[in-house]
Amino acid sequence: ASGKPEEFAYALLLVEGAFRFCAFVQLADAVSKGAPANKTRKWFKKLDPLTMGKLLALNRSLGEFLRGCDAPPFVPEIDELMQDARWDAIQTVIPRERNDYAHRRLILSPDQAEERLDTIDGPLRSLLTGLQFLRAYHFGTFCNARELRRRGGGYSGTWRRSKGMEEDGEPVPVRARSRLPDDQVVLLDRRIDRALVLSPLFRRSELRGSPQIYWLDGFGEGEEADKVVYAHPVLDCPFTERIRDPDGERATRAEYEENADDWHAA
Repeated sequence: ASGKPEEFAYALLLVEGAFRFCAFVQLADAVSKGAPANKTRKWFKKLDPLTMGKLLALNRSLGEFLRGCDAPPFVPEIDELMQDARWDAIQTVIPRERNDYAHRRLILSPDQAEERLDTIDGPLRSLLTGLQFLRAYHFGTFCNARELRRRGGGYSGTWRRSKGMEEDGEPVPVRARSRLPDDQVVLLDRRIDRALVLSPLFRRSELRGSPQIYWLDGFGEGEEADKVVYAHPVLDCPFTERIRDPDGERATRAEYEENADDWHAA
């Protein structure tokens, strides 16, 4: 950020991004655990349009559902953070400042921005500290997955770890006993023996000439209601396309919402 107003705006985007990432992980996890279609539809309604308030409500609802499941959450630390005493300030102070900024004060002087940065400093630090557990997980994409018919069977492919702005890490050859989710954005657990499929909530694309990971930013309208709007967390390069099923075939939004467990597996 080049100045205090830009720094404040970036801090709000960072928080919204953290809420969004947690919501998408919990949503994929809940669906993979057999959440009923009526709940899934209600959760998806909160994704369009995406707001900080809706993301907080979505995280609360998903956390409650996952706590009631027999199997533990794929990322249990998300709900643990949201049950922590620090969470109350995170979910009240920052959204309050964001709403006042977005609805009343789109233009801030450097002094005003610095005052607001001071206000959110404690909750922001608590959020970023609380999310350090994500460093133990692995976010990326399996590519060139194929079934091995010899050499003991199983599946092989390459793992491309997401590195942020420079999206792909060096390709790592992998072998697995079960099918690898080819060209799907996934989150690997701490032991690297389970994968939670996050696509189509996330999408790996090479539209800009190099692989980048985008996240769902809304849905189309009218005749384009079956299309997903994807946006990059940092770069200004959104695009719209039809939802694709795990085999890469086009699907409708209704098909995804009714059968989302076919997309997400842990």
